[in-house]
Amino acid sequence: MYSDRSEWKPSRSDVIYINHFVGNTKSVMSNNPGYIPKIFPTQYKNKEVNYEQVLNRYNRNVKRCESAINRQSMSTNSSWKKSFKRRKLREDDKNKRFNIKD
Repeated sequence: MYSDRSEWKPSRSDVIYINHFVGNTKSVMSNNPGYIPKIFPTQYKNKEVNYEQVLNRYNRNVKRCESAINRQSMSTNSSWKKSFKRRKLREDDKNKRFNIKD
């Protein structure tokens, strides 16, 4: 076996224990330090960056944010309109009950 683990490659029979992770906790979130076991060599931690994917991911995120903002403003506008209509109906009802004419 390799004492410095420089040539080590993971296989199906390898076991990873919880204390192999940063903070002795495994995480499923990729940006968490506990996502990758600390025993792996650095070549397994570093990934080649695909800038096209990074840009596409960013653009999708921007679209999602814009869509959420549009949905928020539409729901705010519609709730304001509903509130206005209810108020108007109450005023009309009050005017009918007391025979108030415009």
